[in-house]
Amino acid sequence: MLFRSSLGQDGSATVTQDPGNGSTTYFGKWADNGNQIKVTFAATAEQPAPAPMVFAVEHNKLQPVTWDHAAWGDGHPPTMT
Repeated sequence: MLFRSSLGQDGSATVTQDPGNGSTTYFGKWADNGNQIKVTFAATAEQPAPAPMVFAVEHNKLQPVTWDHAAWGDGHPPTMT
């Protein structure tokens, strides 16, 4: 499974997953509380917004700690840079 995240300086966020049968991209906003990044996603006409995803910041990498299992699956998402 492939995960990609992009956090813009303007607070925008993009998270894409590809489990091997096509990719899904979600857009939203992110906020930093010092030791965690919380991404809140926007709904689209095609799909409701998944619950927010929270990342722990460890050594300049993002480790997912909470996520919407219905949207992202039950497997632990990989650490992202």
